[in-house]
Amino acid sequence: MIINSLGSFNYIKTIQSHKLPQKANFEIANQKKDRFEKQNSNVTSFTGALPENKINRIMRKETEDAIKKITEGIENISQEILRVKAKKNDIYPTDFKKLNGIQLYSNGEHIKIYKNEGKTTSFYSKDNKTLNKVTEYDSKSEIKKVMIYNSDGTIDVKYFDPKRLELLEETRYNGKQTPIGSRYYVPHANYCVKQTVYNVELGPEKKHLSWIYNPKTGKCIKYMEYKPNGIIKRLCEYFKNTEKLVKETIYDANGNIKNIIEYDSKTGEKIKNTLFKTYNET
Repeated sequence: MIINSLGSFNYIKTIQSHKLPQKANFEIANQKKDRFEKQNSNVTSFTGALPENKINRIMRKETEDAIKKITEGIENISQEILRVKAKKNDIYPTDFKKLNGIQLYSNGEHIKIYKNEGKTTSFYSKDNKTLNKVTEYDSKSEIKKVMIYNSDGTIDVKYFDPKRLELLEETRYNGKQTPIGSRYYVPHANYCVKQTVYNVELGPEKKHLSWIYNPKTGKCIKYMEYKPNGIIKRLCEYFKNTEKLVKETIYDANGNIKNIIEYDSKTGEKIKNTLFKTYNET
């Protein structure tokens, strides 16, 4: 560029030094200009500008070089981040190629997931401190158990059929690992067949409420309430798949039937109340 520009400048100076009439001077200038351009094919004007296709090639080459440098810089930064994290914990090995896990990003924020020999996968919050979920796998790397850590301190544990990845059972625990409630499902149907809520204040697995559902339709067919000592207090039975109450059984403190109330399945009206005088009320 420098040589071409200087050449152009010297050529202009040479043209200006000729003392010829205006027309002759113009023709000579054109002739010399043509000879100069043939000798300097990369010069297209008196300013020494480069042809457009060459400019494009230079710009493309510079752009590619810049992208390459940026990419290499990002890779180097990623490697350094992993090395720093490896010093803080054992989740990340120092060699990125041997990373035993998956990298997940959400809205640009890194969420840490790692897999330990195909047995468990742990999901963390954005700050990499709070554990959100743990997934356990069987020998064929199929999901068999998922534990979800809720913000209120409770934990949801879900058990799956590894072959079909269908939910079989789920239980919610409080912070002290005491079950709060549980649900059981029908295989291949995903219908809940039984649901229980526990009285946590009375100790582990002390039933408080229970529901039993039709395994084919998922409709409630029985509802039970329990006394603090775990003895059934009340049983409600529903008509087929309508979930309309047809029978209510009340129990005494010892679990003996106190009375039975029957209802019309269509109108819901009470049609019969049977009182048992043999119960031993305490």
